[in-house]
Amino acid sequence: MKWKYFTYTLLTLGIYTGLHLYIAWILSFILPIPYFIIAIFVNLFAYIYIGGIKIPALKTAGSLWFACLPFFLIIFPAVHLLVFLLAVIFPFSNVVNGAAIAAGVLFIVYWGFGLYYAYTPVIRKYTIYLDRVSAPFSFAVASDMHFGGLSGSRHVKNLVKHVNPLDADVIFLCGDIVDDDPEIFKNKNQHLLLSELKSTSGIFAVTGNHEYYGNQISRLSKILEDSGIRLLEDETVHVENIGWIIGRKDKTSKQRKSVRELIPDNARPAIVLDHQPVSLDEIEQAGADISLSGHTHRGQIWPFHLITSRIFKLDWGYRRFGNLHAFVSSGFGFWGPPIRIGSQSEIMFVRVLQK
Repeated sequence: MKWKYFTYTLLTLGIYTGLHLYIAWILSFILPIPYFIIAIFVNLFAYIYIGGIKIPALKTAGSLWFACLPFFLIIFPAVHLLVFLLAVIFPFSNVVNGAAIAAGVLFIVYWGFGLYYAYTPVIRKYTIYLDRVSAPFSFAVASDMHFGGLSGSRHVKNLVKHVNPLDADVIFLCGDIVDDDPEIFKNKNQHLLLSELKSTSGIFAVTGNHEYYGNQISRLSKILEDSGIRLLEDETVHVENIGWIIGRKDKTSKQRKSVRELIPDNARPAIVLDHQPVSLDEIEQAGADISLSGHTHRGQIWPFHLITSRIFKLDWGYRRFGNLHAFVSSGFGFWGPPIRIGSQSEIMFVRVLQK
């Protein structure tokens, strides 16, 4: 088993490095820099990102490079083929110059759209019907904000700006609220901005995998509490005129309770907050009415949604599973680079009516 894992890892890294050497080779025709220098920097950026380097400047550089990677891997082979075909008819230098200009224009368009969809959220509205509700209510959902770094103070203000006019009865933050380290979030006073969120029946949050990567969950809980937000860690609370809210620890935790342990008998309606949408069957079988998740980002950058759609039973949007109404958000922020292609930052707003 260890030998197979070693072989797989070696093969994966070999392909990853080879792709970056190819990108460097194409760039050497465009940039007035020797190939070996480009190759060194390209692979440096590549491994900074997957290596999990924590130095902010290097982490940012690596994440920006990763955002460029899908563009390079799709556009460069197409440009390469086009140059090969046109060079038969036109002078090689003219073809290369024209291809470089075209690739540059496409690159600017790529980043323009990517930044727009990352920083410009859309509100997705739903209406569902439940048997056992004492009165109609509404809730807003945001997940995967990753506040602290490139998802900065302006993006926190943007969340408040879009959520508060919805006049939701309750607000749910479904994990990955901060990008690993809550101290950056606090030191930039982003928690004060987040405290401006308003609802009539409270604001509840759960942890995501990035809260566990930061390993300061108790600190985050205190920061959120000071902001008027209650962090639920395998906890159940009853909210008047809403129902039972069950907040699960993220799957990253090795010590989280089952949904059945958390849902009281005859609890209706029961709303489960679970960052990663990996337990929808368990949640449905436990008798919950609503499940709220994030985590997937809907791939964030095309075509990675093809991967998330295969990994998760529901990787984005809304679907019924028996009596369970399941929602998975593509997230309000972004992980790593501030770019979204094929997805958009979003807030979900759900009205719950009596059937």
